[in-house]
Amino acid sequence: MDRRATDGLGSLDGAAGGFTQGHGVDRPPRLARAGAPDGHDPGDPVDADAAERHTRIRAQPGCRRVKLIGSEASPYVRFVRVALAELGMTYTFETTAPFAKLTAEQHERINQANPLMKVPVLETGDGTLFDSRVIVDWLLSRPGYADAEFARGFRENFDRINALTTAYGILESGVLRFLIRMRHPDTDMDSGYMGRSRERIDSGLSWLEATPVLGPSFGPPEALVCCALAWLERRSVHDVSAYSRLNRLAADYGQRPSLATTRIPEDA
Repeated sequence: MDRRATDGLGSLDGAAGGFTQGHGVDRPPRLARAGAPDGHDPGDPVDADAAERHTRIRAQPGCRRVKLIGSEASPYVRFVRVALAELGMTYTFETTAPFAKLTAEQHERINQANPLMKVPVLETGDGTLFDSRVIVDWLLSRPGYADAEFARGFRENFDRINALTTAYGILESGVLRFLIRMRHPDTDMDSGYMGRSRERIDSGLSWLEATPVLGPSFGPPEALVCCALAWLERRSVHDVSAYSRLNRLAADYGQRPSLATTRIPEDA
């Protein structure tokens, strides 16, 4: 489905759904300041300048025609969507089915857009980008984005960059385990490299649980951690219940519009 979106970035694990096209309303995102007297939820974005930035950015060459291609169930695609929402950028979202359910038309669309044959893909006025981390980095580097609360200080903070890298490593190991379990159910998931992948997930989660750089503000590391925890739980890939601080972080930030409106669909 191709629609105009203001809700906030893929693995081969995607969402079930069609591949039809339609058009909606191009509109700026809902904005509110946390704790505002109008009763908006404290989880709402707190960047009061986002509306002005939204108008200014849309006038820039590379931001006029932005289309995201991807699955609603992919944590990587969701990460890009969250970033887009937090930055206040209007875009078109062209959804694809899960990898196992892709039609020939969908395969061709993705393969033409990305030589690695996977989502997310971001088509912009400047060209096409693939890989969620590259896409988000491009978004954060656009003129007018660096002063957004979501982006502020992230690219200069090595500890927060490492937190994002750790979340990516957890997801990569999780996606590997999910695909191997799904396609090769007789595989011993606790020996050899598969055992190493489980250890890597636990090691990464333990590091994120302890690091003080995660949580005080909502930026790329927090967004990807929330997406990763939700995906690991939804796909029953790894038990994350022991990581109480990470689960509190996900619960606290989970009601932000960027996350609340990009949850994995029930039928995915």
